[in-house]
Amino acid sequence: MKNLLTFLLLMAMMFSLSGCGINIDFEDEKEEVTGEEVLDGEGMIKEVDDDGIASDVEEDESDEDEDEADEDEEADEEDLEEDDEPEFEKELIERGDAELSDIDVLKKYYQHIEDGELEDAFDMRVTSKTTYSTFEGWYKNVNDTFAYDFEEVVPHKYQFTVELDEVGGVEETFFVVTEVKDDEMLKNISSVKTWDNYSPKVSKKTVSGKTNIYVTTDGVEKWVGEVNDSGDGDVVRREQLMDYYITPNEKYLVYETLGWEWRQLFVFDINSGKTVLATGGQVDDYGFSNDYENFYFCGGTGMHGGQVNIYPVDNFNSPKSLVTQAFIWSCDGYNSSSNTYNYKILIGPNYSYDNPVSRMYHFDTGIID
Repeated sequence: MKNLLTFLLLMAMMFSLSGCGINIDFEDEKEEVTGEEVLDGEGMIKEVDDDGIASDVEEDESDEDEDEADEDEEADEEDLEEDDEPEFEKELIERGDAELSDIDVLKKYYQHIEDGELEDAFDMRVTSKTTYSTFEGWYKNVNDTFAYDFEEVVPHKYQFTVELDEVGGVEETFFVVTEVKDDEMLKNISSVKTWDNYSPKVSKKTVSGKTNIYVTTDGVEKWVGEVNDSGDGDVVRREQLMDYYITPNEKYLVYETLGWEWRQLFVFDINSGKTVLATGGQVDDYGFSNDYENFYFCGGTGMHGGQVNIYPVDNFNSPKSLVTQAFIWSCDGYNSSSNTYNYKILIGPNYSYDNPVSRMYHFDTGIID
């Protein structure tokens, strides 16, 4: 009996020890499992089975997210390139154009002509009487251009030579004077076709603070005039050569000088070697009629009184004055199509500024209306 009790006691102790071992093993297993825990979709902790399936799924989803993120990033970069690159290139082009020098603008104009982009070239010209059809007729057969020997006459005004090669082997050379305006616009002053090396050309030489102007034609250099840049030390007497050009018919050199409180216009007859016209006061507008039979001059607008004169080229000493007992309000310019000159005057007892009167001079008839 004693032995039976001892046996049962031993069995109970063994059973108790076996249960502790199972519990310990379970806890160890639990601790190992909790090392593989992940968050489920609702933010709750979820145990992972022995094969780690949940972990694999989570890794696959993470990889997919990373792939999608990479794809989205690449797509964004592509969109950025597509959207931004043209704007960037355009900005560079616009910035580059803004920094073009005057000579580069002139060359750009002739490059348009060479490339057959006549509308682009025409759009660079300041509004003038020349129509596009006329302009197209000048340059439609040109296949090569070359502009060179640029000389800045006054700020932003250049004289230079242009060679044009046309279809059929025709070659032409022009002596051109052009002003470069704002926004890459050009104002053509004159364009003279040089038939040979004896076409008139202007040169300047500075001696003792004075600019001497010369015209060379037929191989002969002719002295035109002198501009007193230094004023011989007297600021009131200082002059500056403002502008000059040879007329397309190659007969005259026209130039301006600016002084202390005055401005003068000169017309030099190249053939005779003489100055045929010298005006004083204010210079607003001038030029030759289409047939070169008359020269018009308008200046001194406003309170200065002013004048509008027509000079016959065969006798510059006998001008026709278009305005008497009135003030010149504005010099509106020559119309080559109608061969007329337009201007406005102030008339009446008080010369009212509120009611300027328009006038038009007809070169063909000599009538003012």
